[in-house]
Amino acid sequence: MRTSYYFDNIEEPVILPFTPLAVSRKLPYQLCTVGHVHFAEKFYTEREKQKNYQIIFTDEGSGILTYEGKKVVLDRGKVALINCFGHHHYRTGDSGVWKYRFLHIKGSGVPAFYDTINPSGLAPVTLQHFSEFNSCFDKIMRYVEEGDHQSDLAIPVLIMRILTELTLNRNRGEGARKTEYHQQVIESAIRFMEAQLNRGDFSVAEVARHAGFNESYFSRLFKRMTGTSTQEYLMRLRIDRSKHLLKKSMSSVSEVAYEVGFENVNVYIRDFKKLTGVTPLKYRLFADGV
Repeated sequence: MRTSYYFDNIEEPVILPFTPLAVSRKLPYQLCTVGHVHFAEKFYTEREKQKNYQIIFTDEGSGILTYEGKKVVLDRGKVALINCFGHHHYRTGDSGVWKYRFLHIKGSGVPAFYDTINPSGLAPVTLQHFSEFNSCFDKIMRYVEEGDHQSDLAIPVLIMRILTELTLNRNRGEGARKTEYHQQVIESAIRFMEAQLNRGDFSVAEVARHAGFNESYFSRLFKRMTGTSTQEYLMRLRIDRSKHLLKKSMSSVSEVAYEVGFENVNVYIRDFKKLTGVTPLKYRLFADGV
């Protein structure tokens, strides 16, 4: 683990460490440190091989972040989620001042958010509205500052809300108009998939043709917009439809499999168990109702 830094303070930094109790360490989101800083032009931090993640949100001025060779500018309203194990360097940007808030976090749930937000390398998020981030961040600060006895249960939920907000905003920013068009394309493609679930010969290539793209480009676009592959999403649609049939009809498992596009009942049972943890028959017998 290597770290070097220089604090060129405009205001005294507020850096609050937090040690989760045992109950919190079992949860998928844990806080390590939270704080806010306001630096002048000479500030920098460089480090690597730290076993946590960092969220950086710029309030004023700008910062320049270099992560594993890729350089991005973090101006007002931009947020970056970085894996601190990789080599990274950040400093005050050309504005000469940088005021930002940050959280160091870890836990089993963070890597999935990280991969979704940064699918092809570091990708800062532009927040259109700050209210959700501000609300969650301020509550985390209060819990830590006041030593609230509820903090170990409340903070993980707030971290998840922040990560969710970043994920929902990850495709917005300068390309908002293009992103809106792509969102419409994906929504249309999903409706098309839902209408074809009973077809065993239905393929991703056909969805791509319906959307007006070649299969390779469409698959990348779908993954970027939804966070999952077209095939995985189609599989979930089939399984969800089959759940409804299992609970609402008297059809056999084989008949249900055929109705949602599976030509081999064994493949259906395997995929159903992979996604739900139980077989279709056990789901029919034991799944909770309303």
